[in-house]
Amino acid sequence: MTSWEVLALRYATRMGRRGEYFYGNDPHDDPAAMDYFVWLLRLPARAILVDTGFTPSVGAARGRETVVPVPDGLRRLGVELREVEEAIVTHLHYDHAGHVHDLPRARLWLQEAELRFWTGRHAGRGEFPGLVTAEDVVGVVRANLDGRVVQVRGDA
Repeated sequence: MTSWEVLALRYATRMGRRGEYFYGNDPHDDPAAMDYFVWLLRLPARAILVDTGFTPSVGAARGRETVVPVPDGLRRLGVELREVEEAIVTHLHYDHAGHVHDLPRARLWLQEAELRFWTGRHAGRGEFPGLVTAEDVVGVVRANLDGRVVQVRGDA
């Protein structure tokens, strides 16, 4: 039996206060760093990207420091972003779906409820729009129209 190799790629960081990182703030509002990761699951003949990070321009606009752009980090691991055939997108927040448009061959695995929410009537309410980048959501919709999105329910 072959074992999967699981690689964490730290692609960005930011310095802030704990209260900025948690919904509803944090009563222990100390300075804290936050790192951003994507994951690569790999077998000798197969690679699956888990989340796609954000682009350097989106990171800069949000005050995040890109340590290594996701495409460059993956290239160092022997994977070209444009050649990825499967990606699991855990959710569509800006720091998890920023390179979906750079995956022209990939089948994207995504929760059905996640896609339904971000393309539904509530996505534009309150603080929700600030959690995503519209172009990323549009990229997933385009991939869905191309037949490349596998919508799953729960633990499927």
